[in-house]
Amino acid sequence: MHELGILESVVKTVVAKAQESGASRVTGVRLKVGILEMLTPESLEAAFELAVAGTAAEGAKLTVEMTPGHEVVVDEIEVETA
Repeated sequence: MHELGILESVVKTVVAKAQESGASRVTGVRLKVGILEMLTPESLEAAFELAVAGTAAEGAKLTVEMTPGHEVVVDEIEVETA
């Protein structure tokens, strides 16, 4: 399942960006995913749940918008500050 590898990378990046901004945890992530990646929102949501376990993004909500092309882009990060 290459979805897990993609989402592990996304979560690592999102958590690092949130911590750099002084946030205590990530509460939401919005992704834009190219339809040519052959991924489904359902498979990404399942992989996201595994990828966030034990991180500052655990419990965060994932929103997926399918777009033309091949890209997987973090469009928005919602955070909570301490």
